[in-house]
Amino acid sequence: MNEKSFQTVFQIMNQLKREGKIIDYAIGGGIATIKYMEPYLTRDIDLFVVRKPVASKLVILSEIYDRFRELGYNWSGEYLIVEGLPVQFIAADEPLEREAVTNAVRTRALGIYTKVFR
Repeated sequence: MNEKSFQTVFQIMNQLKREGKIIDYAIGGGIATIKYMEPYLTRDIDLFVVRKPVASKLVILSEIYDRFRELGYNWSGEYLIVEGLPVQFIAADEPLEREAVTNAVRTRALGIYTKVFR
């Protein structure tokens, strides 16, 4: 894991948002807590994604996965590996998850704007 891996993830997710492929996203999990606490080791980055409305209850994140795959990134278990960084995408479909993304703090990380859960 290095700075480039985080930058790459944030750049791609921000591009997906600009293109309207997703509504919004925010960092949750262990990486989010580091913003407020002493740093500690965590294995991955959890991205909570607000998707465009769909009629189906089936969680489909293919637009995200397809973009990363087009750019040459592959899966290992439940994670997409981006520049050595394991990334887990979580659909923020429940009201509490959507609220957490909506109210996440906009922050500049490694020169790129992203959002982090409060």
